[in-house]
Amino acid sequence: MPKSLIRIVPRWAKLGAVAVATCLGIASCSGEFSIEEIRALHAQGRFEETLPPLKAHLDNNPGSAEEAYLYGLALSSLGRPSLAMWPLREAMKSPEWRERATMLLSQNAMIAQNHEGAIELMNGLLEEDPDNEAALLQRSLARLRTRRDYEGGLEDAERLIALNDENFSAHTLRIIALLGLDRVDDAALEFEANTDRLRERDLGFGDDPLSAMWCNIQGTFAKEKNELEAARQIFDDCLEQHPASAPVVRGALEFSDGDEDYERSLEILQGALASSPGTREYRVAVAVRLKELGRADEAKELLREATENPDPGRASHAWADLAGFTFQETGKDTDQVIEFYERALDLSPGPIPQTEFAYAEVLIAAGRLKQALEFSAEMELESHRELVRGRVALESQRPKLALEHLDNGIRLWPDNAVARYLAAIAAERVSDIERAIEEYRYALRIDASATDARVRLARLHLAEGQPEAALRAVRYSRNPGTSAKDLAHSLVEVEVMARLGRPTGNMLEKDMPPYSEAPLAWGKLASRMVVGMRAARGPAAAVKLVETLKQINAQHPSSAPLLRELIKDLAELDQSAEALNFVVSAVAAHPTSAALHVVLGNALRLAAADPEAIRSAFDQALVLKPGSARALAGLAGVARSEGDHERALDLLAQSVAADPEFSEPLRTRAKILIEVGQLAEAEAELELLLGLEPYDDEAALMLAELRARRGAEPTRTRALATAAQRFGAGPRATEFLQQLAEGS
Repeated sequence: MPKSLIRIVPRWAKLGAVAVATCLGIASCSGEFSIEEIRALHAQGRFEETLPPLKAHLDNNPGSAEEAYLYGLALSSLGRPSLAMWPLREAMKSPEWRERATMLLSQNAMIAQNHEGAIELMNGLLEEDPDNEAALLQRSLARLRTRRDYEGGLEDAERLIALNDENFSAHTLRIIALLGLDRVDDAALEFEANTDRLRERDLGFGDDPLSAMWCNIQGTFAKEKNELEAARQIFDDCLEQHPASAPVVRGALEFSDGDEDYERSLEILQGALASSPGTREYRVAVAVRLKELGRADEAKELLREATENPDPGRASHAWADLAGFTFQETGKDTDQVIEFYERALDLSPGPIPQTEFAYAEVLIAAGRLKQALEFSAEMELESHRELVRGRVALESQRPKLALEHLDNGIRLWPDNAVARYLAAIAAERVSDIERAIEEYRYALRIDASATDARVRLARLHLAEGQPEAALRAVRYSRNPGTSAKDLAHSLVEVEVMARLGRPTGNMLEKDMPPYSEAPLAWGKLASRMVVGMRAARGPAAAVKLVETLKQINAQHPSSAPLLRELIKDLAELDQSAEALNFVVSAVAAHPTSAALHVVLGNALRLAAADPEAIRSAFDQALVLKPGSARALAGLAGVARSEGDHERALDLLAQSVAADPEFSEPLRTRAKILIEVGQLAEAEAELELLLGLEPYDDEAALMLAELRARRGAEPTRTRALATAAQRFGAGPRATEFLQQLAEGS
């Protein structure tokens, strides 16, 4: 299931909760304020109250640059940077407001992790004025945050220092850039010189952003010099003086997490919450840490206590936080999550777009598509309405309609990483592969951690025979030397490395817990290594690779995924008898393993054994694990070989129902349906299969051929055949495309 379009549990580091929409304390919400009164409200920090009058002003005078800027400023200040994009773009058209609007738009891009977008905006300002100090500072910071352009960040920082040596932010960025370039000695000189100057000005470690950043630099520099005790003391001193300062908390957390002192990280966040009990981001962060430390009950209790706040607005936010936490913890008890969100919505003094959006997402996750669609009409923001409708259409297997709604939503909310991700999936389902690649790349640039776009884009590049591009995708925005964060990433990465002929054993040792603690994960990883090696060097190399994996017991039930691949390679090498003997030994050692009995059935089939023996193996698997999708698919294969198509189709349908993510039964059903002349049903199966395996060249070409046979609309047919050709269908796809061209 795709991840939520928003982060249901807010990140602790993105401080600043969205204010409750209300018109309390003002005479009217109808747009009767003058521009002078709106400026005065902004000066008091009362941004929410200015939204209705500003919108009314813009409706009446859409060309007003100042009002567009003020509207964008209000939205940005309320934590809605995506919605601020349009008015700020309008304000940029005015020479008078261009610089201010561009700077604010760039800051919003940075908040959204769209550092390349921020750099592009600053490039425009610096082309007009190369000495613009604010633009140089912003571009330097953005370049450093990409973690790929330390040279550029250093160049901008040094240019800024040359213009204004008193700019301590520039000196700070210069140190960061030098550390990024491993020029530790130069960084030390810069650090020592400016530490003295900082002390002379008695800036201390207050809440001033520069002072907080400097504090982090001191701690980070000590850490880089491997002076860990000094670094720890620096961060502790900062926290003692300002326990709730966001930059200080962030730096201290990075240090304690890097030291794997997760209990200390929890203490830091608990101290921040105690110092600032109204900061919901700290509360959620403490809850997340408690859960990660195996204390989920304490986490829930902490969040539930906040729901008793007498302030309806705060209680509403607390119910939303509890709902998001519960959903991320289990992903299953959607009825309870829905109840929590409904309480949040009932308590809210006004519309809370983020909570509305999360509620709609959980309705979709619960399969309540009609209810989600109906609720979308009540949602405050048009962008949310369109994205929810797009998601519902996608879940309803209507990818073309989904793209229409997602495009509308993206136009209003262009830096939503998950919206881009969903648009990529919808594009795949209509066989627009170029669009899918573009949207995956957008999603990664915006926030690489928000979705599994890295995995899907890497799989796409693998399917089209570009393992180097696949490796870049799966490692996008990961710090050098760090490992994949989850098994899905590791599965793709080891396959890519095997395809490239690079060693994978060390990577397994680094990324994974010991084999004894996670044998099933090791079995899955080894299977993907074999797949990659087979694609790169053939079945003999794949078999040899298995022989080198000394840390894995290939006959253990956890190695069933590996055995499934190994017996294919041995059969390809005319060694089916050897494969069968190996699997028989595994089953003898582990007679209660349903997975091994399924492998045995497949090994018997590859060895052309008696159908009764094959059937017996799959039957035993079903005895051991009733409803086993792979065993049902195996029995369907036996029925098909005996010419019993009806029985085979029924067993395959049961297999699909048992495991909707297992794609092979859909392929086999489609082939049988074609054989018996049920072509419309075959098309439906192939559409489902491509939803699961969008880079399947065989399925794409089969579907294209069926569509052409019935004279279907040619655009999609051509796109399917082009995708099949791209993903390896070869001469058959090329010939089909030529026939299509001649027919047109």
